[in-house]
Amino acid sequence: MMIAVKAILYTLTAIEKDSPPSWPTSSDFSSYNYGNDYLFTATFLPDLFYAKPDMQDFHDRYGPVISRIANICGASVGSMFVFEERFNEQAIYASMDDRDQITTRMHGEYTVGFRRDLVPQIDLLRTVFESWPRCLHASMPLADMLDFLIRGVIHVDPAMSQVASAALKRTAQDSRHSKAVMSRFTKFLFSAEHVQKEGAGTHLVVENSTILLLWESVVKEWSKTVTTKPNDDHPEPEVYLEQGVPISVQAVVDSIEAGALFLLTYNQRRIRFVGIRILKLLGRVNQTLDGKDANEDGPDRSSTLAWALNLLQGKDLPEDFLVDNDNALDSRTRDRLAWWRENTAKDKIQRLAEGSDERDQRIWAFVLPAFIRVGLEQQPIVIGLFKDALSSAVQRFQPLIASLAGVSKSAPVTAMRSAVPYRGLGNREVHRERSLEDHKPIIGQWQTWLSMLCATAAVETRVPFVREHTRAHSELQSLRERLYSPKGLFRLVVPYLMSDHGIFRTAVVIALSCIHQSAYKSLLDDLQGITRHIYDDTKNKSIARNSSQDRLHTAVAHVYQLTSHFAKEPKVLDDPVALNLLLGFVKETTAFLRRPKVRHDLEFQRLRRFFCGVVENLCDGLASMGEENAARWLSPYQRLSLYRLCEEWYTFNGGSGRSLRRGPTIDSVDRTQASYGQLTDTELLSSAAAGALAALCRGAFFTDMNASSPADFLEPISVEQVVDHITSMLTSNDRRVMESGSKALRSLLIDQRKHEGLINATLRSSYVTSTDDRSSPAKFFEVLVNVIMNHTIRHFSFEQIVCLGLSNLCQPRVETRRLAFNLLERLHSDFNGTTSLGPFESAVGSLAASVYLPAQRRVSQILAGEHSNMSGPLLNECSLRLPQVYDDPSSQLAIHPHVLRFLEPWVSNIHLMKQNDAEIAWEGQRALYNLLSLTIRYGDLYPDQIQAIWEKLTSHPSTRNDTLTVKFLIEQAAKRGNPTFITSARRVIACLSRTSTGRLMFKELCELIEPESMLPMQERNPSLPNLHDAGFIAELESVFTPENESRERQPLGTGQLALLFMGDIALERGWEVGAQLPVLLHTICVHLDHQSPYVQDQAKNLLFQTLRSLTPGIEDSPIKTFLPSRPEVKATIDTLARDSRMIFWKPDEGGEQVGPKMERLCKDVLSLLIPLYPQLRQDWGDLALDWGSTCPIRSIAFRSLQLFRVLGPQISRTQLATLIGRISNIISESDRNVQAFSREIIVTFASILKTDIDPSLLPPLFWCACACLSTNMELEFLTVLSLVDNLLQRLDLNDNATLDSLLAHRPPQWSGENPNLQSMIIVGLRSSVTFKASYTLLAKLAKVTDAWLVDGSDNRVKELFTLILPFCLHTKDGEDTQVDVIGFANDIGHLAERAKCSNIARLVKSFAKGIVRTREDLLRQGVACIRDDFGPQAVNILLGLMCNSERWLKIKTMEVLKVLFQQPRARIPLASSELLNPLLRLLNTDLAPQALEVLDEPLAIAAGPSPAHAFRMSMAGMDIAQEDSFDGSSQQYYIPASDSGWIISNKEERAEICRTNALAVFDTCRPNNRPSVINFEPETRSHLAATDTAYFSLDDPASLGDLVSTLNDLNNFFQADGTTHAPLQRSRSIRDTQAAHNRAAEILSRSFGRTGGNSRPTISGDEPRSIEGIPTGYPVPLVEQDQPPTPFIGLFSVTASQPQPQPNEQDIMENLNQNFLRGVDSNDSHESGRELRYRYPSSSGTRLPLRSGNRAPSNGSNTQDVDSGSETDEDPYALDRIPTRPRTLRKPTKQYT
Repeated sequence: MMIAVKAILYTLTAIEKDSPPSWPTSSDFSSYNYGNDYLFTATFLPDLFYAKPDMQDFHDRYGPVISRIANICGASVGSMFVFEERFNEQAIYASMDDRDQITTRMHGEYTVGFRRDLVPQIDLLRTVFESWPRCLHASMPLADMLDFLIRGVIHVDPAMSQVASAALKRTAQDSRHSKAVMSRFTKFLFSAEHVQKEGAGTHLVVENSTILLLWESVVKEWSKTVTTKPNDDHPEPEVYLEQGVPISVQAVVDSIEAGALFLLTYNQRRIRFVGIRILKLLGRVNQTLDGKDANEDGPDRSSTLAWALNLLQGKDLPEDFLVDNDNALDSRTRDRLAWWRENTAKDKIQRLAEGSDERDQRIWAFVLPAFIRVGLEQQPIVIGLFKDALSSAVQRFQPLIASLAGVSKSAPVTAMRSAVPYRGLGNREVHRERSLEDHKPIIGQWQTWLSMLCATAAVETRVPFVREHTRAHSELQSLRERLYSPKGLFRLVVPYLMSDHGIFRTAVVIALSCIHQSAYKSLLDDLQGITRHIYDDTKNKSIARNSSQDRLHTAVAHVYQLTSHFAKEPKVLDDPVALNLLLGFVKETTAFLRRPKVRHDLEFQRLRRFFCGVVENLCDGLASMGEENAARWLSPYQRLSLYRLCEEWYTFNGGSGRSLRRGPTIDSVDRTQASYGQLTDTELLSSAAAGALAALCRGAFFTDMNASSPADFLEPISVEQVVDHITSMLTSNDRRVMESGSKALRSLLIDQRKHEGLINATLRSSYVTSTDDRSSPAKFFEVLVNVIMNHTIRHFSFEQIVCLGLSNLCQPRVETRRLAFNLLERLHSDFNGTTSLGPFESAVGSLAASVYLPAQRRVSQILAGEHSNMSGPLLNECSLRLPQVYDDPSSQLAIHPHVLRFLEPWVSNIHLMKQNDAEIAWEGQRALYNLLSLTIRYGDLYPDQIQAIWEKLTSHPSTRNDTLTVKFLIEQAAKRGNPTFITSARRVIACLSRTSTGRLMFKELCELIEPESMLPMQERNPSLPNLHDAGFIAELESVFTPENESRERQPLGTGQLALLFMGDIALERGWEVGAQLPVLLHTICVHLDHQSPYVQDQAKNLLFQTLRSLTPGIEDSPIKTFLPSRPEVKATIDTLARDSRMIFWKPDEGGEQVGPKMERLCKDVLSLLIPLYPQLRQDWGDLALDWGSTCPIRSIAFRSLQLFRVLGPQISRTQLATLIGRISNIISESDRNVQAFSREIIVTFASILKTDIDPSLLPPLFWCACACLSTNMELEFLTVLSLVDNLLQRLDLNDNATLDSLLAHRPPQWSGENPNLQSMIIVGLRSSVTFKASYTLLAKLAKVTDAWLVDGSDNRVKELFTLILPFCLHTKDGEDTQVDVIGFANDIGHLAERAKCSNIARLVKSFAKGIVRTREDLLRQGVACIRDDFGPQAVNILLGLMCNSERWLKIKTMEVLKVLFQQPRARIPLASSELLNPLLRLLNTDLAPQALEVLDEPLAIAAGPSPAHAFRMSMAGMDIAQEDSFDGSSQQYYIPASDSGWIISNKEERAEICRTNALAVFDTCRPNNRPSVINFEPETRSHLAATDTAYFSLDDPASLGDLVSTLNDLNNFFQADGTTHAPLQRSRSIRDTQAAHNRAAEILSRSFGRTGGNSRPTISGDEPRSIEGIPTGYPVPLVEQDQPPTPFIGLFSVTASQPQPQPNEQDIMENLNQNFLRGVDSNDSHESGRELRYRYPSSSGTRLPLRSGNRAPSNGSNTQDVDSGSETDEDPYALDRIPTRPRTLRKPTKQYT
């Protein structure tokens, strides 16, 4: 048959060529290789050929035979495909035992085999194929022939494949058959029925490279025929595959395009290559067809035919085409996807499809559904054909996939096929089970096809196909029909979600994610049934949880998440059913995830992630509906609840450093126990949670939630939290998280509701502080600019935008500057700006800082010029943002100087003063606060910029901004007083001093320095504005008053602040301001020892600053050659600075230390400045005197007087009067600080006397000294003595002219007689402090013979002799008295001679000459000189000397008193019992025996308080303060005696006389005037006057402990005098002290009431035993009959008594406070009724009570008097009721007589 067929071909070829037959050229007949002897062709013969004789008959005879042969051989060996496994070399050898029966063939490198007995049939069929299409007969349909040839292309025999391919090409080359070949070939490869049954197992025919490339070549040939212009003259009739059914070109194109799309769905790169090439070919075909349609006025087909090619070429790509929003890809693939997304190549989609990287294959499969969906609307027919092929392919894979997935119980089998379309089933191939690993390519391909099928599920259009009427075909066709409807498709694939193998679940999930929007509701409906079943099972506690259900739950949630993007579509949002289905899933899943067992289970991380994706898309969709509509579906409370839930899963760290992680994370368990999958899932969950938070934050943040119960309460979202979340998102490395942050911020900013806190935080975060493109500020700023530029909602003010834009306009990042420029340009236009900013755009985009920074300032100038009314708010905004943003340690850019620079033009527009008003406006105050805060923060770092800003503020003199600024600074500094604020204000003044008004401002500051301006202003809080800038002011408050200075307020006055403000001023040619120099220098000097170290330092610095500013003027002096050179001046100043510690005095230094330092300082300063200012010493001195007499600050006045004394200027009468008037107000004041100042004035008087004073000023000074001698203050008295001593050096009192002058200037209003200097000075001898100066002065006065001013009485000499007698005794003993006793004695002798006191004169001269033999002679003769007519006066003088604390003086005085008391003529009764107090106080010392000896002498006491009271007070160290006659008509007060012995009677009266006389002296200097009363400012601590310790020092633990211990026993109490400075010994035994007390009581009892004789009063037997002075509760002792009847019995002797409670220390301290520390108005006065007074003598010779207590004693009564200590006494802490220790003292056995 083969020979016959070939003979036919040779014959037809010869007839066609009209050539006769020929013999072979070779004679070898054993071979069939004839070379070129017999060549034939098998193409179609022309129709005219069959017109030749017998040709048609011949054709009809061989044609059916060949057709029959083809059918027979085709059925037998025609379907032996090369890709079938049975023909595999291994398989064929394994199936046959006889290998000789196997024939093998090579398909390239692939070896196949088949049975040898099939070779003849194969060869015969191949020969038939060689005859086609020339021998094609009508008995063989064209379609069947083409099918035979197509199958032959993939035949197992390589020769058969080549022959079949050649036959197909020959057929396609014929123009009449090319369309039919193209259609049939394409249908065979891609039609639904052929895809379903052709091929072997899961191998489709199209996968064979040979047939695929052949199809491509056929397409090329066919495209040539289409694109070639046809010959319209002789058109040939077209051949149809089916009778009467034409084949259109468009149908062929559609089928080819569908086939090409099908090839693109393959996971094999080589197949996709073919698909892409085919699409390109179709592009040319479409162009040709479009041209024909245009010529024929047909519809435009370019928009539909070229969609696939356009996509491949990167045109019209769908949104998010290369974006994985749902994390469907793994991380490596997502990175590759990002690379493709950033690729700028036009044909990047084609390159992606052709990519060899396995990641490219996954990406292509990922983006292909979106690729296909583009053609759904444009080419539904093509997509329908494409879907048919997909359905058949999926159906073909269905049994195998179902078996592998475990969703089908049947074994996996291959799809069925038949050899020919109309034949029955062929042999079934049982598919051998393989592992899932082996089937991964198949599963991946099935996933891709399933995804494409889901993507086209909404398309119902498809090409109808021929139905086969076999049962099997009907079943398969029915299954394929189900795949066309979404519902059927979903029900087919959903069971795979329950597979145990994740690969199938993932495949189905990804496939379902590709569905069309129209099928979304159907999918939700199907998924709802699954989720409802799951949640019902989880609620049922009887059903145990299983992993299969969890997997299903997660997979379903994944489908929800991947399809939830449809919730953003308007059609879905308009469908309430779809929304309800989706919201139902959200609510049920929320409840499930909030369960305690689920909340912290890491197994549900993926479920949480998918849930977050659903929430994100749902909320985004609802947000597009508007807040009101969205709230109907999802309430604000629900959104807040979801926000808090998703917040738990967000694990990034915020900008504040706080961890935002609170939910179930890997960190909550051991990381070593967590799987890699869990770690990955946690990271992905965080990313998904970020997206959900971004979608929820808008509705949750603006929630006005009212919880129904505490259990429902949810904490609202704070601004800090939301900003932290957004910041962490924007700085994430994950692009999706970063976009979530941008979306969140954008949604918050475009909301209609304005939140000030959010706006402030957003602005603060938008200042770019880093060059990193991924920094959060850059992202914040980008979003903010986008919102402002693209949305009409404006929550940002003009100043906020300008400040932000200008600040970011100086950033190194070009992109940031461009955004800032666009923002400013838009704002300028919106606010009607006229000047264009366009010329600066190119400069802003420059990379050179020298270009874009000037452009920034020019832009700022234009904006400031056209929007000047916004200068104040802009300054406020910049002052707020600059420290907030750029002072942060995280800031990497030094932007401060550039920001300060662009402020300059704005500051020049600010006017501080209100219109027509002298007050600073509120806006002006705010501007000054802002400028001051900038100065505090950046004055040291950026001085030039700060200086420029202040210059701009004062650039217009008409605004008076400079004066108002100074006023504002002084006011605020006075109210604040902290160093930081003052220092900053000083810097501001320094800046202003560099302006044109600096010199005038300096003068004004100096004019503010006055004595009155030293007073600190009233402490109160500064008047901070408290309007809408309250938060900003709070930040300023921390700057103005740092926390460490909150309690360091300096109470400074206006003048002091003006001084401090000048600390940094450096005027040009400063030496020209000499008029202000005295006040400047003086104020500096008086503040060098200010109580504030800060003020001290500033004063010192200002001194050197002043010297360095002024001394350069020496070089301009015309006599500079005679002055020190510049180096010498600098060396002097440097020496002063180096020796500053030695020349500057300290606050705690006394006058002795301050004086030399002050002299040196003034000397050096004057030496430097007097050449420039010759009158400086006098001017400065006058100013110092004025300040010293008028300044209300004591310390300043004190130092001013000291400076006056150092400077030593000439003084005028008016200045002297001022000083006298000042002292007339303060002399004899009890305040020790005032006393110190009064002494300073007196010292100043003495200093004036040492200068070249005008003689006319001496009389006022003398009378002032005489007036001051009446002071009752010890130290003042001592100072006045020095003044009198200096006066005596200038005044000759023996000169009559001098005396007459003094008398002539005697003040007319002098109080009292002429001054008695001697009597006034004698008072000083009572004190050990003043006795030496008093003695010395008395000695000088003794040289004055005229007694008018000294002592006009007749007792002058006797007084002096009495005073000097103890000194003479001490000298006679050979002791040193430290005074000139001999000279004084000689002067007394001369005075005695003049007074005719011969005895005194003789005795003192003898003493002076040393001729007195013994001290006893001296003592006896001296007493004899005064005993007769001067005895009482002498006793008073000597008892006064006993007050002196000098021990030797006490001893010698007691010797004189003892002898004097022995003289009967001296026994005149003492005026009062208190005069014995100095003697009685000695009973507690080691001088008690001497004192008792004196008291034992006969003496009489005329009057005084009760003996017990007088004795008790004297023993307590109290002396009487008022020496009135003790007749009951005057009040008696007791004060503690001074340690030195100083005591003055009638203190108030003496003080009044002192002040009155001083005022009288003032009137002589300035008549008709009164001195101003200047009260010193109260001081918290004094550092210029030493304060003496209290009499009972509570700070002395030794003294206090002594007192507390002795208070427990009355006897021991009287041993302690509480004086820590007494020089006398107190170490006496209790027994000796008791004896001394008893003896003193006896002596006083004898002496009390004794007159000049020796009689003594007696006490009747009716005298009550309750004696006054005995404490309450103490029994009166039984007294012996021979004991003297005295009221002091039992006062010191305590008998056995009932035990008393032991007092504790607290009670004793209370007693001490109640008695010893009580003032003069306390209940210890005699008017309290508790003391019984007696008047001596009475007419009856008995003592009469002046007044008694509440109850008078009755005669014969043995009861105690009420006011002598009854139990009902109102004062339980009275001194006479101090309890004793619980012990009994032995009754004294010895009685004193």
